[in-house]
Amino acid sequence: MEASEVVVVESKRTKRRGRYVREKDMSGMLQPTGRQWRLLRWLAAYRILSVPQIALLAGRRPHTVLQQLRGLFDAGLIEVVPANRSTLSRTEEPDDASLLFGSAPNIYVPTRRGLTMLLERGLIREEEAQRPGYTFGPRSSIALPHTLFIRDVRIWLERTKASYGGDHQVVRWHDGGDAKLDLRRTEAPLRVEPDAWFIYQFQGGKIPRVLVGFVECDRGTERGSQRWHEKLRSYRLLLNGQRLKEITGYERARVLVLTLDSGRRDQLQEVIKEFDQANNLGGSFAERFWLADKTALTQEGFASVCWSNPGTPSLRSFLDL
Repeated sequence: MEASEVVVVESKRTKRRGRYVREKDMSGMLQPTGRQWRLLRWLAAYRILSVPQIALLAGRRPHTVLQQLRGLFDAGLIEVVPANRSTLSRTEEPDDASLLFGSAPNIYVPTRRGLTMLLERGLIREEEAQRPGYTFGPRSSIALPHTLFIRDVRIWLERTKASYGGDHQVVRWHDGGDAKLDLRRTEAPLRVEPDAWFIYQFQGGKIPRVLVGFVECDRGTERGSQRWHEKLRSYRLLLNGQRLKEITGYERARVLVLTLDSGRRDQLQEVIKEFDQANNLGGSFAERFWLADKTALTQEGFASVCWSNPGTPSLRSFLDL
């Protein structure tokens, strides 16, 4: 077998296999299917995804996707992230001993070999293959839920694009270290550090419409409002200055704030509203912020009335551009 040949293991097993153990019996090796290459390409683009997230992208049942991923894992093209159930538990679950039992959904990252195989086949570009990935372990998994939350937003955009057909496009997406924006100042704040930012293009009509969005995924883990006041000071400089156009090519943008529940959404809405009033901004700054709880990400398209603005009494549709 050549070094660049990729195999998928179809094994006959009579007992349950370990989640983190690759199949050693290589007698049933097969070439991967087109669907499996597509799964690997998604992992290369997102760098880390859970099985439910991959199933959403693929439009297939999680169990079916898991079987295909198992073959890629056995071939050494992806790795399973070790995570316990309590790390990824839902907010509505009781904080008791029940979280000590059971398992979390499988979470995968591409391996260096997997990225190399994609590159050799021309399925990804060199810069995509060289992008830094994620390394999580049992002791370093505290940031894992937040990282997956950011992926939920990107998946929502991709599914929204698909729901509108070929008229829409996610032109740019940046997250992690790539999302940090230098304000080119000598005094604090020196930069804006959103969780992600993107450019989404609407192709319908004679003139394409563009949405520039900065993403803040808030899980309610920080006490007080000091951290948010620091964020708002940075966003004020970005949204009201020339750096926004220099970086994105556009003069206007929105800040999308996603929370785990409506209570936290309403709390942050008040923080933003008070900041606007304290700085005599007349509401022009606060109106750039669009807030929603995480259920908004289950809605394909922009027509759902589930977004709020500070100072606006009723929920709005994202189409109110």
